[in-house]
Formats: sequence, C-alpha cells, structure tokens
Amino acid sequence: MPEALNIATVAHDTNWGNVGANLGATERHVAEVLTRAASTDLILFPELSLTGYILDSSAVALAQPLDGPTVMALRTMAARHKVALAAGLIEAGPDRPYNTQVVVDSDGAFLAAGAPVYLVRGA
Repeated sequence: MPEALNIATVAHDTNWGNVGANLGATERHVAEVLTRAASTDLILFPELSLTGYILDSSAVALAQPLDGPTVMALRTMAARHKVALAAGLIEAGPDRPYNTQVVVDSDGAFLAAGAPVYLVRGA
C-alpha cells in the first residue's frame, strides 16, 4: 500500500441507457487522468456513471448483476490502465434494481460494491 493514496475524481455527462458510450467516455477519462497525473492510484466516477442517471421504472431494463458485462468491462479497463476505479451502475438486485457503486483494483479484481437502499423505490 502506498504511503499516500492519489485520488482523482471525474464528473461527466452520461448517456442514459447507452452503457457502451458511457464505458467509452469512462475509458477516455481514465486515459486523460493518467496523462495528467500518472501517479493516480484511484479514479472515482459518479453514481450511475456507467448506465446514466435515472431512477424510475425504466431502470429495470438496464440492471445487471455484479458479474455482468459492465462490471467485467470496468475490471478489464482497470487492469489495462493499472489503476483502481470506482463507478456506478444499476445493479439487478433480488427484489429490485439498485443504484450501486462498484470498486475494482488496479489488477482488475472486484473489491466492493455498495448500494443505498432508498434511492430506487419506484423501479
């Protein structure tokens, strides 16, 4: 573990429902951050940055499991760039979708996921 953890944050517009475009934007932002600050250890993206920010019943169609293609793409991206990433998506929960933030390490290993229980009640 480094003595100091270098963290970057990224705020960007998302495309509702266009996970591919959002993953592409995430990849571009990762590359830009690392160009500007190569010593970055962790890059934080906003909630729902991978699926787009919407919290109504249409979120069900975008919900994915944590071992689904979006998290796998995030894991691959982290390993390729050798940087830990935290980004948000709509997770397919057992009873409803969740607004989940996922953290992966610089080797692409899944570290954690957290979902507040109150944000997606209408879905």
